[in-house]
Amino acid sequence: MTKEAYPECTLHKISEHVWWFTPESHTDRPSLCAVVGNNEVVILDIGASPHHTRQFLDELSANGINSPSYAILTHWHWDHVFGMSAIDCPVIAHEETAQNIQRMMSLDYSDDNLPNLVEEGHEVEFTREHMVIELNDTQRRNLTLRSPDITFTQSLKLNLGDVTCDIQHVGGDHASDAVIIYIPEDKFLFLGDCFYYTVYQEPNHYTQAKVLKLIEKLRTFDAETYIFGHANELLSREDMAEEFDLIHTIYDLLEQHGTDKIDLTKAELYQNFDEEFVDDTFEPILEGLKLS
Repeated sequence: MTKEAYPECTLHKISEHVWWFTPESHTDRPSLCAVVGNNEVVILDIGASPHHTRQFLDELSANGINSPSYAILTHWHWDHVFGMSAIDCPVIAHEETAQNIQRMMSLDYSDDNLPNLVEEGHEVEFTREHMVIELNDTQRRNLTLRSPDITFTQSLKLNLGDVTCDIQHVGGDHASDAVIIYIPEDKFLFLGDCFYYTVYQEPNHYTQAKVLKLIEKLRTFDAETYIFGHANELLSREDMAEEFDLIHTIYDLLEQHGTDKIDLTKAELYQNFDEEFVDDTFEPILEGLKLS
C-alpha cells in the first residue's frame, strides 16, 4: 500500500477545495476537514472538544479561510461532537444523529458519573479512557451540546459555489447513523468512521451483511482520495480497493475452510496481503461470524 503518513493535528491542503486537520491517537481525536468554495465554507465533523475545534478553526483562519457556514456531522460519537460549543454556524446531521445528541444532552459526563454511563451502555471503557484525557472533569461538567439545525434521512447536497458536498447516509457496524461526504469536483471521499467495526458492542466485530453492503456502496463513488476518521494517512483508490479485496477474501476463505482452520486461512491471506493488515481486519470479521 502506498500511503503517506502526516503529523498529528496539523492542517494540510490536500486538494483544490479540501483542507485536512489530521487526527490524534492519544485522545482519539478524529480527522476534521474544511471544504472551501467560492461562496461558503463547510467543515466536516466538529471535534472532540471545544479546544480541539478552536485549534482547527484558528489554523483555517491563519490560512485565510473564512469561518464555516455549515458543519456536517458524520455520526453521534463523542469525539465528533463534543466541540460543538466552539462553532456558531448551523449543524447538519442525519436524523438518528440528532436523536442521539438529544439523548447525550441529558447525560452527566463528570468523573463521578462516567462509570455509570459505561455500566448503562451510553459509553464504553475505550471511549471513557480517551474522553478524560481530552476534557477534564470541569470541562465535561460544563459541556454544551445543541441539537443539529438541519437533519435528513437519506442524502443532502450543498452547493458552495464552485464545489459541492454530497452527503449520504451509509450506516455500518460502527454507527448506524454514519454518513459520508463526497466532493465530486475533487474526487474526494470523507468516510468518517463508517468503515470501522463496532465500538459500543463487544466483542468488536463486523457484520458480514453490513460491511459487504457498505463496500458495494463505497465502490459507486468516483473517488481518488479517501480519509478515514482516525487514520493519519491519505488513502488512494488502489488502497481502498485492497481494503475491499481483503475483506471479501477473508469471508471467502472462512466459508471455504470454516472458522476452525484459522492458521490455514491466515497463511493463504499472508501470501497476498500485508500480515499486520490481515491481523487487524481478521479478528473482527471472525468475531462477527461467531455472533451470527
